[in-house]
Amino acid sequence: MNSTEFADLLEVVASGRPDLLRPLIADLEYSPAGGALAELARAWRTAKLAQLAATTARHLDQLERKRLSAWRRPSQVVETPNVPALASFAGSRRGRVSEIARSRRLELLAMKLERVAEGERRRQVVESFLSEPAPPIDPAWLRNFLEPRRA
Repeated sequence: MNSTEFADLLEVVASGRPDLLRPLIADLEYSPAGGALAELARAWRTAKLAQLAATTARHLDQLERKRLSAWRRPSQVVETPNVPALASFAGSRRGRVSEIARSRRLELLAMKLERVAEGERRRQVVESFLSEPAPPIDPAWLRNFLEPRRA
């Protein structure tokens, strides 16, 4: 089982029976699927998958009911969204929905969420790069650089 399949499973359980999330994750944590669970937790940047899955299912319901053109970021519709989890759940839900109009809407929602998630990933990479300490400058190189050039 990979992390995408695990996200699909979490979406189904969170949408239908959120009370079963904790026992499901506890059972799968030390199974062969434990690697996919850890990978998903890293991708979603959380250690509390059960709680996140339950709130993400509710957030996705809210986003589904809102017009796509009414928001640019999920935080305009729901409070403290986890965008990577929302993108995963939107793709998972789209795969199991049989209504054509709803399936198409979920496809567009998943694409929009993936773009937002990619933007957040890029921003985090830049912020982590900028927050790293600068390497020390070699004094000899600096002296040589600052000396006037002779023609």
